[in-house]
Amino acid sequence: MKLKYAILIIMALVIVIGGLIGWFQYQQIRADYDAYRTLIQKGVTVAGVDVGWHTPEQARDKVMEWVAKPYYDAFVLHYQDETVTLSPGDDLGFTIPVEEMVAEAMEASHHYDYWEGFKLWIQDEAEALNYDVPLRKTFDESAAAQRLAEIADTHDVSPVEPMVDVQELAFIPGLPGRSLDVDASAEMINGMVPNPSERTVSLPVSIVEPDQSTARIESML
Repeated sequence: MKLKYAILIIMALVIVIGGLIGWFQYQQIRADYDAYRTLIQKGVTVAGVDVGWHTPEQARDKVMEWVAKPYYDAFVLHYQDETVTLSPGDDLGFTIPVEEMVAEAMEASHHYDYWEGFKLWIQDEAEALNYDVPLRKTFDESAAAQRLAEIADTHDVSPVEPMVDVQELAFIPGLPGRSLDVDASAEMINGMVPNPSERTVSLPVSIVEPDQSTARIESML
């Protein structure tokens, strides 16, 4: 009788211990699956950059470093022998929505029901993806002309018209000025914004000659 009770107790302990082990194993599997769901799945790229098995934070950093960062390099504008810089982000309103792109990659990775995904995951049948989030970029196409107009205000020089010194009976010739072609410059810069390898611009500046025509000189006399 005592032997029968002992066997029953041992069996009960085995069942309890087995149940506890199974529960802990299940909890570990669930924890691993939840950790898996925090990652972008293999086969997903953002702007051509492989972000599979990356957390969203890691993916953002990688895409920013590998893709977006060069687009934000400042333009170096040469106004004759002077240099002016232009920031794509601050001056032109340029932006690449890396956060939104990575969020789309994450959503595409885990678009299925939680338990459906869990079943596929434990069976090692998780869906293999081949998904790319394309590069997106925007900027204010009117901003370059506005900024260049400000540069023209500070760098353009009006020509000095000729004068006649009546007392000395002397002719004082004029001096040429210079003028930035704002529209042409803005068109050049807007065309370079999507190409991060082009960030140096020689601005079209024309020489403005003073009016030294015979008619003007005669009018001064």
